[in-house]
Amino acid sequence: FVLLLARLGQSWLEDRLENQGEIDPWETAMKIGVLLPATLLFFLCVLEHMEWHYLRSVLPSVSLGYTPLLHQLLSKLRRYCR
Repeated sequence: FVLLLARLGQSWLEDRLENQGEIDPWETAMKIGVLLPATLLFFLCVLEHMEWHYLRSVLPSVSLGYTPLLHQLLSKLRRYCR
């Protein structure tokens, strides 16, 4: 997954340099400062959720020592929407 992100970033950078000769700092800041962390956070949420499902199906009596981030966010959203 990380290698895919690195390859996409490299192809974006090469494309920008070939077509424009320079890179817009605002666009770069948005991609590196917002898009990349959001993608990695999403990947973390998916991994935590998959771990939770795996433990629930294999060892139902065992629970995680923490609440997965996705579950925390969904419970806060449910309380907020009531």
